[in-house]
Amino acid sequence: MRPLFTPALLPDPMPTAMGAQLLLLAIRRTITQGPHDPGIERQFEVNFGRGYRRPLVLVRVLVSEIRAAACTSVTIAPCCCTRMTPAEAAILAATTRISTSPDAARLLIADVLANRHPERVLVSLSAVVEGFADAGHPIGGWR
Repeated sequence: MRPLFTPALLPDPMPTAMGAQLLLLAIRRTITQGPHDPGIERQFEVNFGRGYRRPLVLVRVLVSEIRAAACTSVTIAPCCCTRMTPAEAAILAATTRISTSPDAARLLIADVLANRHPERVLVSLSAVVEGFADAGHPIGGWR
C-alpha cells in the first residue's frame, strides 16, 4: 500500500521557529477540527500565557478569510505531519514577507487561493503576524 503523503506532495520541512510552528499547527487544527478546537486553545494558552486569546482569535479570522477567498482547494497536511504542503509553505513565506515585501506576500497568497484579490486575507495575515509578535512569539526565521 502506498502512503497517502509522499515527499513530492510535502516538499518543505517544518519551520524551526516556535511562532511559525504554532501558526502552522493552529491553521491545521482550525481547518480540520473547527474554529473552537480545545486542543489548539490549550496549546496557545500554554505557549502565550494569559494573552493567548488575541493570537487565537486572529488565527481563526485568518482561516475564515482563507476559506472565503479560496477559489481552489488549499491543501493542508495532517496535524502530526513534520513536513508542509506547498500551500502551507507559501502561507508561512507570506507571513515573513508581509511587513518587508507586501507585493511578494500578495503574490504568494494570490497563488495559494487562486484569487486575484486576496486583500482581506493579507489584512488578516498581517494582524496575525503582529499579534504573535506582541504576544512574544514572532513568526520568523523561516526561509
